[in-house]
Amino acid sequence: MKSTAQSHRFSRRTLLSGLGLGGAFLPLLESEPVGAQAGAFPKRLVIMVTPEGTIQDRFWPAAAGANYTLNEITNPLESFKADIQIIKGIDMKSAKDDPGVNGAHDNVCHVLTGVRGHAGPRGDHDLGTAVVAAGGISLDQYVANQLKPQTKLASLVMGVQINWTALQQARLSWTDRNQSVTPEEDPYRLFDTLFSGFNMPAAMIDKSRAEGRSVLDYVAKDLTRFSARLGTEDQARVQAHLNAVRELERGLDPRFDSAGSGCVVPILEGDKLDTKANPNYPQIGKLQMDLLVAALACDMTRIATFEWNSGVGNLVMSWLGPEFQGAGDEFPTRTLHDMTHRAGQSAAHTDRKTRSDQWHVEQFAYFLSKLKEIKEGDGTLLDNTAVLLLNHMHDGAAHSHGPHLPVILAGRGGGYFKPGQFVDLGDPVPHNALLVELARAMGVETDSFGDPQYNGTSALSMLRA
Repeated sequence: MKSTAQSHRFSRRTLLSGLGLGGAFLPLLESEPVGAQAGAFPKRLVIMVTPEGTIQDRFWPAAAGANYTLNEITNPLESFKADIQIIKGIDMKSAKDDPGVNGAHDNVCHVLTGVRGHAGPRGDHDLGTAVVAAGGISLDQYVANQLKPQTKLASLVMGVQINWTALQQARLSWTDRNQSVTPEEDPYRLFDTLFSGFNMPAAMIDKSRAEGRSVLDYVAKDLTRFSARLGTEDQARVQAHLNAVRELERGLDPRFDSAGSGCVVPILEGDKLDTKANPNYPQIGKLQMDLLVAALACDMTRIATFEWNSGVGNLVMSWLGPEFQGAGDEFPTRTLHDMTHRAGQSAAHTDRKTRSDQWHVEQFAYFLSKLKEIKEGDGTLLDNTAVLLLNHMHDGAAHSHGPHLPVILAGRGGGYFKPGQFVDLGDPVPHNALLVELARAMGVETDSFGDPQYNGTSALSMLRA
């Protein structure tokens, strides 16, 4: 015989199904007030990767410990000092020892696998045989396989203008050796993927968009009746979720902004942004981050990877000012890749690379702010998430894999991590150990990940609460 709580949850599922809203709302409706009891909220894992290394003496804080002072590149995280750990001394040893890695651009497939890559003919730059794919499963897919979360998406793989999308060696997520997961770079497709649980016919969705109407308009009356049957806390949860959906719609199409929320998006090609155009990089990134926050908050997924560009490509960060635009005598080209190679040649070149790195940290700060806005019991969504910001290079100009990859770990991972410190490891630690810590934070007990020769179970114990 079913318990009262079980029957209550089943009745809610039936009601939601009848409204055509699908299972996306279910995680928001608890059978009892959740409060702040342990285990009440799921743990989440997000791994963000940025390209092209950094300017080392402008990235690291001056002194280790809790009383650290942020440097120029990391300064946008000042208001999150208690929520982050900056970790110096993470070395991508697996890539250093991989004979197929001809440069740090080839090491992306090592980032979440920590194992020697799959070598084959490389089609660009006439480099002959090189690493063209990962040699094993990536951490995000491994954790998803172990936990088997009952979420809409077992994992979410996404990014912004990953210029090497057609080349596997630029991908982060792998289900097995030489089996990559294609990242979703289009927020419009991602929105439809995430919210397909509304079960509206495609023709109705198209009609609503053509008319500038929200998909929620079609179920408003039913939702009003449905909410009347819920308790006060559940009503608030439903309303908060509906507000989030409308805000996402407004960002994707400004015609939904009938209430004048201040969300202004440039209208390109039929009210949609061109997701491949360089000038739209910031807006596309924001939309992708907003969608990821919604996916985590609605428990549509608990595991995500997010790749910002690939570095090698034609990204021109024109929104940062005239020195990042066009061509000229002092700055002959303006791509992120080119200015990375020129960093250190002059103060102006170094300043330009510094600003590009700082901008990506600003985006990370925005993402953390959105996670921190969402309350979960006595904590926040950020408290229940482990968010890793990792650059896959030590120094972009030198194409080096370490010994000091730029690493920032945010959140508490549901109580596993101890933020609020700058950790200087001294002797470099293979990045496999960091992957192990992330798996453990998610509840996957393992002492090794990737190539076992690079693992250490206590190397990063100082990160734990």
